[in-house]
Amino acid sequence: MNCRYCQKRLGNNPVLEYGIFPMTPNAIENDLLRDQNGNAHTYEFTIIICSKCGLIQQLNQPNPDILYFRFKNETTGKKWKQHFQEFSEFIFKNYCANQSILEIGAGDLQLTNMLIEKGMDSITVVEKNIDAKHYNPKILFIFSYLEEVNFVKKFDIVYSSHVFEHVSNISIHLQKISTILNIGGSFIFSLPNFEKWIENFYLNSFNQEHVIYPLAKNIKMMLNHYGFHIKHLYEFEQHSLFIEAEYTGQKIFECIDESIYETNLALLNNFKDKLQKFERFINDKVMICKQIYVFGANSSTQLLLKKLKHKQNIICILDNATIKENKFLYGFDYVVKKPEILQSINNPEESYILIFTGTYMDEIKEQLLKINKKLNIVTMNDFLNTII
Repeated sequence: MNCRYCQKRLGNNPVLEYGIFPMTPNAIENDLLRDQNGNAHTYEFTIIICSKCGLIQQLNQPNPDILYFRFKNETTGKKWKQHFQEFSEFIFKNYCANQSILEIGAGDLQLTNMLIEKGMDSITVVEKNIDAKHYNPKILFIFSYLEEVNFVKKFDIVYSSHVFEHVSNISIHLQKISTILNIGGSFIFSLPNFEKWIENFYLNSFNQEHVIYPLAKNIKMMLNHYGFHIKHLYEFEQHSLFIEAEYTGQKIFECIDESIYETNLALLNNFKDKLQKFERFINDKVMICKQIYVFGANSSTQLLLKKLKHKQNIICILDNATIKENKFLYGFDYVVKKPEILQSINNPEESYILIFTGTYMDEIKEQLLKINKKLNIVTMNDFLNTII
């Protein structure tokens, strides 16, 4: 396997090893997406750092047909809604009338429609598995991956929201964008603030869908190499980075800063140390609990379940997404229910509600306590307070 940016051979010395892991963080019907033996599709989930450019990335990669088997996300939380609102404003300040606009990976079209409501004339969307229920006549759909399309025109703005980290060959991705942008055009994108996620020990810092985990220094180097110059970089809370890069066409081939590797290695080693301590903490907690509910039909819960030695008292998985309700967390035999079932929970003092959902943790805890103020909730803060 070669580095997804600089193409150096990665070797076989991963920093983090999650072991055999489900190929998708989805929730689906229990009898779907099985291998020839009737089991969930799995792969070796490991995280490595390129020793040349310092890019954190997966050593392997799930089969995309399994990984993206079905559209799975709904924007339900306050933070995601705020992200879209602020990111749409970040994009729109660059817009002038009659400019040509391309969105990469539009998902459920919420961001697209926000920009049209703000005054964009029309937007071309390129997406392989688009959910077009929010159709708007000002949207032109191209049902494909960006790299596979032969565009007949260039664009003034190309933007994406939380797509960059999903790209398996980031060099080809950036090269393609550079060929379809006019000189002086803008490439605007948001992605997770991985440095903060890893520092804060979010369990979803690494998941199957994110094949690369670039930090700000990595991003600057990548963009410069393909003729982009960062004009603005904005940190949206500790959730995302918003980046506006102008395409100048002047490629800057910088010498790779060897300190990036050492900095990123220290960051991952600190995360690994906390992960070992967390495993002891959470198993001590659940041993004494009669009923356990876990919030989040996602990769965080899949990791948590792999770390738990005592799973017999888990009642179900909780999630706000309607499209996940009454389905099963992939790779596990736990059904997904809406949090409202906690209204009638028996003996809440004898139950634990586990919330390890990264940057969304506080808003979810607030939501659940409104459902039932007697809930006994355990979050990542409870763990982090034990190691201060």
